[in-house]
Amino acid sequence: MIQAAIRIIATVVLAGAPPAILNAEGRATASCSSDAVLGPQLTSGIKALLLRRDTTSLAKLGLVPADTSQVMLVNDSAVCDVALGAYNAQLSQYGVQPVTGVFVLRAGPERYAVLNFANHAGEFTYYLIFDNAWTFVTRFGG
Repeated sequence: MIQAAIRIIATVVLAGAPPAILNAEGRATASCSSDAVLGPQLTSGIKALLLRRDTTSLAKLGLVPADTSQVMLVNDSAVCDVALGAYNAQLSQYGVQPVTGVFVLRAGPERYAVLNFANHAGEFTYYLIFDNAWTFVTRFGG
């Protein structure tokens, strides 16, 4: 199941998603994306991971067991602004340039998964996992 989730996520990355979040006119949007194609694909990847219900495997990914109905793409600008700040602050420690937009996924009641396609290693994009207080938990590539 983790393999399937990683394949879904890798497919999104390999499909040539832009490094910045762009709208239909190719201009940068606010801090969050509500992409009608990528959003459902990204949420499907997180849902596939949560379906495992193996707490040890989930803990390694910084996730906690949750009902898949609680996984959704976040579109609230206030949450997205905080997510963007937390994301950039975490990556600045490694000399990574700040980004202007991120995908924010609610990964159950206790976690957020935040990503930008510019932050990758090869074909794998890094998900940064934060708790509800926006404390960094971990990151994983998918």
